[in-house]
Formats: sequence, C-alpha cells, structure tokens
Amino acid sequence: MDCLVWTIESVGEMDVEAYNDALLFESKIAAQIADKGFDDVQYIYTLDTSVIATGFAQLVDEGRIDSDCKPFIQRAIERLTTWSRLTDSIMPTTHVKEYHAKLQVLARILQEA
Repeated sequence: MDCLVWTIESVGEMDVEAYNDALLFESKIAAQIADKGFDDVQYIYTLDTSVIATGFAQLVDEGRIDSDCKPFIQRAIERLTTWSRLTDSIMPTTHVKEYHAKLQVLARILQEA
C-alpha cells in the first residue's frame, strides 16, 4: 500500500484520499479531457496505468495483491476504460475495443488475486 500511495501522490500529484470513486464519473472525465489546462494523459492515463502496474507488480513479486490495494487498482481500470472511450489522444479509436478487452482481463485477474 505504501508504494501505491507514493505512486498516486507522486505521479498524480494528489492526496491518496482524492483518488476515490468521484473520479469515475463520465461527466468528470469528459470535462477533464475538454479542459486544455488539465493534462489528462498525465493525470488519467499515466497515473492509472502506474496504479495498475504497481498493484500487479506485487502479484508478480509476491503472488498476491493486498486487499486494501484492490479498490485503487479497480478504480484505475474503470477510469481508463471510460477515458479511452472518450478520447483518441493516445490510441486510435480502432484500438479501443482491444484495449478494453485487455483491461477486462486485468479486472478478472484482480478479482482472483
């Protein structure tokens, strides 16, 4: 959990308490994408990818993911799913379906870990 907190606070430049379910609202994500002053690639894509990588690194290293980390990882998966559907800043829309399928695999593994 310490590494996950560090990831959120350093990569996301936010308190870990702010990394909550309010970030999942489609209207909030759409507004962040539309806001030219908000770097959604950094604060959504990079942050959430880093959260997922941090959590799954524990799985690779220790064979498990701490239960208190799982909600953060699930949140990252859900937010990336919505974000990637609403923007084409990282990948063309033709790749979104495949990306979503891979995120769903991660979500399934997360539930089993």
